[in-house]
Amino acid sequence: MKGSAKLLASLAVAVFALLAAMPAFATDGPVPNWMPQNVNSGYGNRVDDLYFGIYVIVAAFFFLTEGLILFCCIAFRAREGRKAKYIHGSNVIEVIWTVIPALILIGIGIAQAGTWHDIRLSFPKESDPNTTVIQTFPKQYEWHFRYAGADNQFGSADDVYTTSIHVPLGKKVLNKLSSSDVIHSYFVPHARVKLDAMPGMMGRTWYTMDKYSVWDIKAEKMVILTGEELAGKKVGWSIQNGPTRDHWGFILSETMIDAKEKAIQSGMKKYSYAAIPNKTTVKVWHQGKFQDAPIGEVEFVFHRYEVACAELCGMQHYNMRSFVYVDPPEVYAAWYAAVCAQAAKTGAPETTTKRWHLNWDKAHPTWNKVID
Repeated sequence: MKGSAKLLASLAVAVFALLAAMPAFATDGPVPNWMPQNVNSGYGNRVDDLYFGIYVIVAAFFFLTEGLILFCCIAFRAREGRKAKYIHGSNVIEVIWTVIPALILIGIGIAQAGTWHDIRLSFPKESDPNTTVIQTFPKQYEWHFRYAGADNQFGSADDVYTTSIHVPLGKKVLNKLSSSDVIHSYFVPHARVKLDAMPGMMGRTWYTMDKYSVWDIKAEKMVILTGEELAGKKVGWSIQNGPTRDHWGFILSETMIDAKEKAIQSGMKKYSYAAIPNKTTVKVWHQGKFQDAPIGEVEFVFHRYEVACAELCGMQHYNMRSFVYVDPPEVYAAWYAAVCAQAAKTGAPETTTKRWHLNWDKAHPTWNKVID
């Protein structure tokens, strides 16, 4: 009985380990459902394919090794009359478990070589008017971005300085990155974009975002929709990301969740949009143009994608957070015209925390030149 009890205990442990790992392999589509939805039409699907291929390989070897462990627990359990044999190594086995992973890595490298080339070597031309070029300069513990302004020339008086990004739907975006202090990492999970920003070096990354992030007012949650899916909807703006500095009818609130939920999700925030008091009609984007609409008819509000720093850059690393707003091309043009007009009046920011552009322009003036 003692031997049987040990065998049952071993089987129970093995089965529990397999079942405990199953949620990690759950999927409701071509990629595991714990991954953010891909909105990068430039190469996001190929990045997902690479992730999924590695995921399948790891899953196969996981179940293979766990199955072998389970088999060995049964086949080589203690029995009367059986004496254990001990070995101290096998050159053949060591060669096998070295060569197989090496072949897998070589195969993955060959399979993704084209994707690597497109992401890291085949950049959109900066001179192309359909390319949105954004200089990105993180520092402890802030994100700073710069657009070229109305003259389309970086380092001039009308450059546009922001702490978040607006990009037009379906257009190529090129980020040129550097850091003023430590290593940071520009990471937009939904766009499958990640690149380290190094002090004294200029890196580049690009992407094309083809889906909107919008807030479903009734469901109180973020949803991701294509231009076609949003075409017949009435979509408003919050005052934080409207195409101009006017009040557009909604306020993004980041309030702590109620006490009942706090016990389950301590410290989490609940995001919701609230209408501005005493406002009955608002500007909305509907059927490709601006319209006035009763505030009660607005179904969605343009929301945002998160920019994170994927490097632990110091004690206040949690502050390294920014956002990407994907706008309809016409709305992006209106926003850009408004911020360019404002920049032409005010010039470059002079506050201490905003003078990062001096490091870029004086130390590395060649970085402002067009690279094609």
